[in-house]
Amino acid sequence: MFTGAFVNSSATFIAVRSLPREDVTIVAMGYEACERCEDDDLFRGAMIDALQGHSFPFANSPARLRGTLTIAKSFGLRAGWAPEADFGLCTRCDVVPFAVFLNPSSMGHPDLVRYDLRYAVPTHV
Repeated sequence: MFTGAFVNSSATFIAVRSLPREDVTIVAMGYEACERCEDDDLFRGAMIDALQGHSFPFANSPARLRGTLTIAKSFGLRAGWAPEADFGLCTRCDVVPFAVFLNPSSMGHPDLVRYDLRYAVPTHV
């Protein structure tokens, strides 16, 4: 299971695209895994479009998300725990050059694993 975000969108796309099509399911987890949110819907839709051969439209993501309910819950004065400046950090595209996936471990919990596209080899993070 790969986890995706704007910051590693292209790396996640490349990693997912390398999988057999029948093994790919795109799931948007939503806000606290309980309710839909605009940023996950935007990411899911763009990932599906890209996998179908359309353009990868993440460049305008911050503008599309600014002012949405989900962003108001997560950043700024209304949220109380994440400074407004973090919005810019979380919506920058492709600043992280690797994908991340969950790997079952023998310890009974999943490990986050860095999937480095330069080597196509997973390494633990």
